[in-house]
Amino acid sequence: MSMNKWVMFVVVVLGASLPAAAGESDGIARAKARVAKAEVQLHKGQYAEAEKVFRKVIEMEPALPSAHLGLGAALIGQRRYDEALRALTDAERRYDDFDKLQRESGRLAVANMEETERRVETLKDTYGVFQRGPTNQQLSPSQVSRMNVPTANSMPANAYYLQGVALLRTNQKVAGIERLERCLSLDGQHALAHYNLAVAINSIGGVDEAKIHLDAAIAGGVEPPPALVAEIEVRSRERALTDASGSPTDDTEG
Repeated sequence: MSMNKWVMFVVVVLGASLPAAAGESDGIARAKARVAKAEVQLHKGQYAEAEKVFRKVIEMEPALPSAHLGLGAALIGQRRYDEALRALTDAERRYDDFDKLQRESGRLAVANMEETERRVETLKDTYGVFQRGPTNQQLSPSQVSRMNVPTANSMPANAYYLQGVALLRTNQKVAGIERLERCLSLDGQHALAHYNLAVAINSIGGVDEAKIHLDAAIAGGVEPPPALVAEIEVRSRERALTDASGSPTDDTEG
């Protein structure tokens, strides 16, 4: 059975654009608007047109992760998988850079607020001034920390899904499975990730796990090829019969 025959790619809502930030430059705002336009083209299957827009955005704002992610999706839609992997690797690096920036921003915000608290306490002790109400009218350090320091990578689940598809299409099964599992760790209901995992795991003999993922994909609305469903069902039953016939009997006397 050829795994690639049944690997499925459908453009899903990327949800990749980072939220608008306060004081965001006009250039970034325009770039995000173009990304949104290109994502519409992706959903219409206009992959070549979307590719042009994403490449233009990358020229404008190379640090914008969503542009690299969209380019990867457009290239997968055109079956240019090696190029797609390079674009998706760039996307992952950009998301990582963004996370590092956010973490550093959060640390600086907490440090600034803690310094404000220390200075106010010093003034209170020096001049004997009673402070009525909260010392700092902004957020507390713990609140700033929770809001600005991400606990996980901000790279969206769909980015891992796209990487997984591209890796499977280039016959990198183990790496593809790992990426799809990473996608499901962020979005356990990602039906297409379940489907492609079913195909990949079935191709390396993991019948039971393949059936679990296939059932999840079907429950999520994916309509797999009947031949694939039949193959996994037959192999699953054969596996169950083999396990049952090979089970040791209890011949010990009571």
